[in-house]
Amino acid sequence: MPVVGIRADGFLCLMANTYTLLYAHLVFSTRFREPCFEVKHIVRLEAYIAGLCHNRGLDVLAMKVMPEHIHLLFRYRVNTVLDAFVKDLKTSSNEWIIEQGWFRKGFYWQRGYGLFGVDHQRVDKVAQYIENQTEHHLKESFEEEYVRWLQEEGVSEKLEYALDRR
Repeated sequence: MPVVGIRADGFLCLMANTYTLLYAHLVFSTRFREPCFEVKHIVRLEAYIAGLCHNRGLDVLAMKVMPEHIHLLFRYRVNTVLDAFVKDLKTSSNEWIIEQGWFRKGFYWQRGYGLFGVDHQRVDKVAQYIENQTEHHLKESFEEEYVRWLQEEGVSEKLEYALDRR
């Protein structure tokens, strides 16, 4: 079905196609930022998450699983409900991690997450930032990074609640 638009001169026109180019950077952590993932877990978890994203029609551009958090840069479709996707991603991966038997006391993700749009001109820079997480965290903890990142993205309200506390 064609989309109808209004030209600058006030006349109606038909829009032949719909174009979208939407990118997002997602970050979330383990509960209380516990460093849970060993190298042997990381490769398998990255593959599992990439599969979940692919099955939901998202294109993963960069991903880095760290011992206590995950960064994910992806392209998504206009009909993707991001909150539902993130909830499903965290729930499904949580269940999968438990099924793997990696942890004796169970496993939990932090309740919340950070999710921000990425301009297409910054995609390469964000991807490089994600790929360099190991080196980056030699200088700055995840907690410091996350609060700084939220501030840089313009989130200023209630930062004291940004991370789960014991």
